Amino acid sequence: MATIFINYRTADELGATMLITRELSRHFGNDTVFLAIDTIPPGTDFERELLRRARSADVLLAVVGTNWLTATSPDGGRALDREEDWVRREIAEALHYCIRVIPILVDGAERLSNATLPADIAPMATLQHLRFRHEDSEHDLARIIDQLTTHVPALHQLKPTSRMSDGQQTVGSMTLDTRVTGGGDAYVAARDQTIHRR
Repeated sequence: MATIFINYRTADELGATMLITRELSRHFGNDTVFLAIDTIPPGTDFERELLRRARSADVLLAVVGTNWLTATSPDGGRALDREEDWVRREIAEALHYCIRVIPILVDGAERLSNATLPADIAPMATLQHLRFRHEDSEHDLARIIDQLTTHVPALHQLKPTSRMSDGQQTVGSMTLDTRVTGGGDAYVAARDQTIHRR
């Protein structure tokens, strides 16, 4: 089974993460997209599962917004500098196992620099990225899907899934009725109360 691993920071572009996840789920199928909040069953060792999924994925998408580099941890330091930071650990695991990693730069996020990244994820600085802009989200989502289909062989074999009825949207394995919950807010409302601190 092909897998797209979604790597994200809760304090940075959660809304964009959910929009991207929704569209990928609709196109490639719910079982293809791994989002920790929704995919890890209760009672599962999430640390072992996250690392297993990161190193066995066909591609890892790292959603990078303007706060991604500077987000702080509870002790006030930069979250990315902590070895136990899950955003960093997932990316490092994928890179170590030669999994394709694609940074998705959201809105005004700038290209990553080697000097600003911890050594274990520094290779991200030279990886070709894709853009996601809220004001042109339809175009950018279509491009992300096209690039994944073209460059990730396992995804090229998948047929697009049928779309949900009007007003319904999917996030991972969840179907959200936005006629009730109200568009983009539905994605944030679906967020859990922390599987782990990101």
